[in-house]
Amino acid sequence: MKAVNLVTLLLVIIGAMNWGLVGAFDFNLVSAL
Repeated sequence: MKAVNLVTLLLVIIGAMNWGLVGAFDFNLVSAL
């Protein structure tokens, strides 16, 4: 269960960073990758 929590946390952090970039700079990191 610990691995699932780690993966979930990582996805949430990546998603939050991506939406922060979209909001601040109109730059989508996921589509750029």
